[in-house]
Order: sequence, then C-alpha cells, then structure tokens
Amino acid sequence: SGEDPILNLGRIMFQEAWMMATRVYLFMGLCGANSLDAREVKVQKVFMRRLGGVKSRRHPDSFLVLSIAFLGVATTCPVDRTALLTRLWGVSECSRPGTVGNDLIRMLSDIRAQTTARSAVWADVRSACLRITGM
Repeated sequence: SGEDPILNLGRIMFQEAWMMATRVYLFMGLCGANSLDAREVKVQKVFMRRLGGVKSRRHPDSFLVLSIAFLGVATTCPVDRTALLTRLWGVSECSRPGTVGNDLIRMLSDIRAQTTARSAVWADVRSACLRITGM
C-alpha cells in the first residue's frame, strides 16, 4: 500500500503504549495495586521490551511521553527507571524547565525518592504533583 513500515511500527508502539499505560492506571489507580503487583510487573516488562525495539528519536519519544510517565510510576528496576528517564530527557519539551514534560520528569524523580523503602502506589502521583507543581 506504499506506507512506510517504520511509521507503521511507530503507530503500533503508540497504541500499545497507551494500552499498557491504561492497564497501569487500572491496576494502580482503580484497583489499589502497588508497583510490585504481578500484573504491574508484567505490563512494565512488556513495555520495556517493546520500547527497546523502538529507536530513541524525537518523534516516537514525543508521542510516548505520557505513556512513559505512567509506566514510570510502576517501574521498580533501577536500570529500567534510568532508561525511561533517559528517553524523556531526550525529548526537547521535557528538557526545558517550566514545561509539562519537565514537570513529569521531576514528578517521576520525586516518586522515586519518596518510595526508596517501599513500592509506589497511585497516591504517590498525587503527592508528587502537589510537591512539584503546587496543584
């Protein structure tokens, strides 16, 4: 059909990333699961595997910012957390202070700092939002 296969892969990754982000919210936000819940761990591992298959560039990563932020809350492995933050820092909107993307990075870092001795829960997102943005 003449469509770019790379573009198609990006579209599929975008759709799957949102599906996984929705699952994180469903399990953590609505069901009260923490980041060590088996369902969360499974979703997060699949996301990291798929994200590893997409080359880090401005266009795919800029569309994945919110999905990465959602999955970042459920991520417990330090290597995976660093990989997600690295992807976010590569997006110009995230590296500029005063932008939503930068606030998301700061919120993920705040959640990580607040949950060193325990697993993250969805309420940590609200607390981090209050500390970072004041809202």
